[in-house]
Amino acid sequence: MHTHRNKHTPGVFASVMFLVLGVIVFLGFYTGFLRFWNWPFILIGLGVLFIIITGSSNSRRRRVEHRATYQVEQRVKEPYVPTKNPFFEREKKELERQEIERQPEIVFQPINEPVFCTYCGMKMQQKVRFCSNCGSQLE
Repeated sequence: MHTHRNKHTPGVFASVMFLVLGVIVFLGFYTGFLRFWNWPFILIGLGVLFIIITGSSNSRRRRVEHRATYQVEQRVKEPYVPTKNPFFEREKKELERQEIERQPEIVFQPINEPVFCTYCGMKMQQKVRFCSNCGSQLE
């Protein structure tokens, strides 16, 4: 099915239609059949015609795109039936074994409890060996 041709047909039709209408309007003014007081009516008519043609071409394009999308979705929804393959079976068992063997890593971090000097009672930082106030050694 050639859907790419259907997408371009409305655009080509609209272009040819406007070219023909432009030639008709030009010849009408050139021959004197159309007068300048007709301009507003001609412009309104061309605007309405433009809206009708582009609206119909867009609705047709949406229908064609929707039909193509629906066909693709139908192809994708076919059931997948896996075949037995020893390589994949082995790989699956290996992954299950690794999941069982894997232990969650638990990292114990010391709680930041304040350290006090045993001699003068001053609050110290965590990794200090001597008191900065009195100089005594901390345990």
